[in-house]
Amino acid sequence: MKQYNKFREMRKPRTLRFAESPRKAKFKKIIYVLAIIAVAYIFLSGDRGLLKLMKLKQERAQIRKEISALGMEIARKQKEKDTLEKDMGMIEDLARKELGLVKKDEVVYKFISSGEKKQAEAGK
Repeated sequence: MKQYNKFREMRKPRTLRFAESPRKAKFKKIIYVLAIIAVAYIFLSGDRGLLKLMKLKQERAQIRKEISALGMEIARKQKEKDTLEKDMGMIEDLARKELGLVKKDEVVYKFISSGEKKQAEAGK
């Protein structure tokens, strides 16, 4: 049996462990912390960082809202265009309001408010 134990001891690799100095352990901890900070910085900032991604998502949502609002405005303008093409009375009302046009037999009365009257007198 002695030979077996001797053989077993021969096969067993000898490993020596040295105690790590406190200075070296502190240095390793600093390196790990710096590595974690560097990785976090890379993921959070930069052109492809998490903060940039969140900002781009907000911009995309804002642009989609603008597109939706413009689509609704286009539909409203298209409806107004179709109405103007078919309804001559609406064209006449629009010409009266926007251009101040009147028919031959009509008389136009303009009412001036007190503020406009003072401005007109000051301008003379």
